[in-house]
Amino acid sequence: MGSVDPETGIWDISIARKRHKLDEALADFNKAIEMNPNLEMAYLHRGRVYQELGKMREAVEDYAMFLEVDSRGYEGAGDVKELVSASIKNAQLMMQRDGVKNDIRSYGIDRLVDELMKEYNPKQEYRSNELYKLILSDLKKASPKQWHRLGFIQLIRNEIDEALEDFDNAIEESPGDSIPHYFKGVTLLKNIEKIKHSSMVFRKEEKIKELSLKAHSSFMQSLKNGLSSKLCLECGYKTSNPELGFCTYCGKKLASF
Repeated sequence: MGSVDPETGIWDISIARKRHKLDEALADFNKAIEMNPNLEMAYLHRGRVYQELGKMREAVEDYAMFLEVDSRGYEGAGDVKELVSASIKNAQLMMQRDGVKNDIRSYGIDRLVDELMKEYNPKQEYRSNELYKLILSDLKKASPKQWHRLGFIQLIRNEIDEALEDFDNAIEESPGDSIPHYFKGVTLLKNIEKIKHSSMVFRKEEKIKELSLKAHSSFMQSLKNGLSSKLCLECGYKTSNPELGFCTYCGKKLASF
């Protein structure tokens, strides 16, 4: 690899920087991740390269993946020497993870959540639980409470009841905002899926119909409030593509206002 110090065999971003080979380093880590998507250090190093290149969004995405797939750890050792060594390694790992979290925070939690909301697809699976735990922790400490952002992260984490409560708080605080109405609709649909797969016996179909009507109402209100997207009332898919008239997932006609 061109991004590796030939004397030590260790990848070093300062070496790559001095040799103006950041693009080459990026290609190295792209290949490494393609070969092994769970190679945590490749995400960390590629994130550093992206940061050096001024591509902070890409860097944050790689830092999030690093937190998600990083499974390194050191068990308790059999003697004092091994125990000390393991303790030092554990401390180094914690410092490394804390450094990544600080880099994510420096990007801006609010900005990151807003970008996630803008790109949200209700049909997509979201994996980065460690990132969402970090964001949720920071949002809960923030004052005043950012209800729509809190609700969104709860939604991503499939904490349906908490998300609905947060979106209701957001709507009460800013009833003319389209975003909490849209995401409340999505959360209600998620609740329907949860009920469909539950052991609920009594009033199951009635409850599903009730939630479906509420979701439809929330989606329509989001459009009335100025949601700048076409919207599928069936699954919550949204798009700003003016040429798209039907949902790419369920085939229903897209609604607009």
